[in-house]
Amino acid sequence: LRPGRRAYRYYFEVTMIPETRQVPVYELASRRRIGVLDEEFAAGLEAGDVFVLGGRTWEVVSVERDRVVVRPAPSDALAPPAWEGDLIPVDWRVAREVGSILRRFESEGEAVLERYPMTPDARGLVASVLREHVAQGVPLPTDRRVVVESLGETVVVYAFLGSRGAKALELALASASKQLKGYTPRTASTPYAVVLGFASPTPAAQVAEMLRVLAELPEREVEEMVLSAARRTRLFEWKLHHVAQRMGAVDPEARPDRRLLQRLGDGLPGEEALRELLHDKIDLEPLRRLLEGIRRGRVEVAAVDRREPSPLARHVFSEARAGDRVADQLPSTVLAEVVRRRLASRRVRMVCARCGHTWEEQLSSMDERPRCPRCGVGFVAPVKTDPRRASEVVRKAWRRERLSREERRLFDEIREAANLVLTYGRRAVEALSATGVGPATAKRVLQALVFGEEAFYRALVEAEQRYLRTRRYWD
Repeated sequence: LRPGRRAYRYYFEVTMIPETRQVPVYELASRRRIGVLDEEFAAGLEAGDVFVLGGRTWEVVSVERDRVVVRPAPSDALAPPAWEGDLIPVDWRVAREVGSILRRFESEGEAVLERYPMTPDARGLVASVLREHVAQGVPLPTDRRVVVESLGETVVVYAFLGSRGAKALELALASASKQLKGYTPRTASTPYAVVLGFASPTPAAQVAEMLRVLAELPEREVEEMVLSAARRTRLFEWKLHHVAQRMGAVDPEARPDRRLLQRLGDGLPGEEALRELLHDKIDLEPLRRLLEGIRRGRVEVAAVDRREPSPLARHVFSEARAGDRVADQLPSTVLAEVVRRRLASRRVRMVCARCGHTWEEQLSSMDERPRCPRCGVGFVAPVKTDPRRASEVVRKAWRRERLSREERRLFDEIREAANLVLTYGRRAVEALSATGVGPATAKRVLQALVFGEEAFYRALVEAEQRYLRTRRYWD
């Protein structure tokens, strides 16, 4: 037998060491190359993210297959440095010791700092930050007190869990927030805190209640929430791509393909990628200990709402790297009005999911509870395909005629959309008319209405931007 190309590659090319590429960074105006980023760091960037490279602050304009395009950022506030390779994680025991220092600072004052090898300047800096924090009336987080600090749309949860434990808490809170609000917030973490970025102002008490609910859930259920959230991260995709390369399922020179990775994610490559993620990036044990402490009353949960970040929050922001974010600089109320006006001027094609009648109507003149002008029922839906085809499929379905696979898919989409219109009225038509928003996404966006119209329109903008960022994967 003569070995084929796959056998040759397996014996002579497959390696357990992932091949990490360097991604060049180009300045938008001059097209000048200004440096390189590690592939893992670049994989987590989105348009609007800000980072420091070469001593200057840059804002991401676009992330392309072989380059990152940036422009000078107007400010270096909250800008993380760009690094190559992984940072050494902080062990949860080290983080717990930091929490104990803050707890003893409350009773002993600056004397507790004398027990640790610190220079006088470092000791003075730590003491001044902690004194200022306490003076502002903000509870001091400790190893026995979790503090939730809300700054409106941004919420900081202080918990001394270490790098990997904080990542587990970040994913658990992201899952809990999705169930409560209908969408996943932007998230980031440090060894000592988790940062959540919501689409609307969120009181600290609400996030504190999420922690208490998580503490009452069975351990297995919390673990499933964390693992499910981990599978939806870009970090999992990056890890899965390298695992697939090592297993010979993906060519070493191939670029990540989201559709292929989704298929591999349910098999052995996905299991191995998740196992490595749990080993390298996520630790469920500190999270389990924290939730058990909250449940048994050994760990206090304090909530505080503020207009300006506390001294500790400023340090958290300087470390935490922002995750998915909406790159708009408009105030929430202005953004809601802009989106409302844009949608109001749009003409939508409608189909009755009961009789198949089609018509066109401007959103601004549509009733709060749209109905079919022919049969009068409210089981109607906007359509983005040919309305004649939609009408034909609806009539065939109600005549119980045989539908092709494509026709069945179209009818199911129309029926799902009509159910949303029945429940939410014209707001559902607005959501379904937005770019790249189908019934499944519209359902998540519409759930934000419980927090008001402002939250609804912000969630709608996030859904549109998420589609525009990812549509290249589905072309």
